[in-house]
Amino acid sequence: LQLRELHAAGVRIEPARALRVISLMIDPAWTAGERFTVAHQETGTAGAFLQVRDGGPLTVTDTALPGPVTTTIVCPADSLLALLAGEETPEAEVRGQERVLALLLQWVNRAQSG
Repeated sequence: LQLRELHAAGVRIEPARALRVISLMIDPAWTAGERFTVAHQETGTAGAFLQVRDGGPLTVTDTALPGPVTTTIVCPADSLLALLAGEETPEAEVRGQERVLALLLQWVNRAQSG
C-alpha cells in the first residue's frame, strides 16, 4: 500500500514510527552527499527525529540527536503520515529548510513508485 492509501484507510502512526517507516523505505545510497536532521514536533512537545547521514543508514529516535535540526515539522501527530505521503496538510508548519522536506518527499515517492 502507498502511504496515502494507509492514511485514507484510517491508519494513524505515532511520529517516531512514521519516521521509522520512511527511513526503511529510503535506500541509504540515495542520500549520498546529504546530511540533515528532520524533527517532528507537536505544539509544545518534544517529538521524533530522523537523521540522514550521507549514504549511511537513516536513524530515527524520540530523543534529540547530536547536531542542529535542519527542518522541523510542526503538526498534530496523526497528520505526519499524510504530510510524508505528500498530501496537503494545512495544519502543518515547516520550520527551517523546506528543501530538506522536499527531498525527503522525493525519496518517499521514488520508493513507492517502484
